[in-house]
Amino acid sequence: MACTGSVRAEDGYALWMRYAPLEPGRAAQVRARLGEVVAPDQTPTQRAAREELVRGLSGLLGRAPRMHTAAVRAQAVVLGTPQSSALIAAFGAELESLGEEGYLLRRAHINGREVLLVAAPRDIGVLYGV
Repeated sequence: MACTGSVRAEDGYALWMRYAPLEPGRAAQVRARLGEVVAPDQTPTQRAAREELVRGLSGLLGRAPRMHTAAVRAQAVVLGTPQSSALIAAFGAELESLGEEGYLLRRAHINGREVLLVAAPRDIGVLYGV
């Protein structure tokens, strides 16, 4: 008896970062709610958070989200700290108790648009939240 098959090597690099595409109907629903990312890109950690979120959303949704650094134009994911984003500064009181590496992940309304906030007191918290 003979058996054939293929084997794929796994080095563990992408353990939890596998972004398998969503079913097309579900991807369209999520794109309508999270098709835009508003995030600062002034520091290496801010850029890493943006890049990780874009990589994840692109893999899940089949296309990259629109990127902005300040203005919310549609339903979006909004990243930042009170220091890096005027949009996040309005939520500063909620962030005070989170500590250096903590983050806030919640829905909110900004400029009449529903958004998903990933906010933190420090850039590293934003990266962890993504």
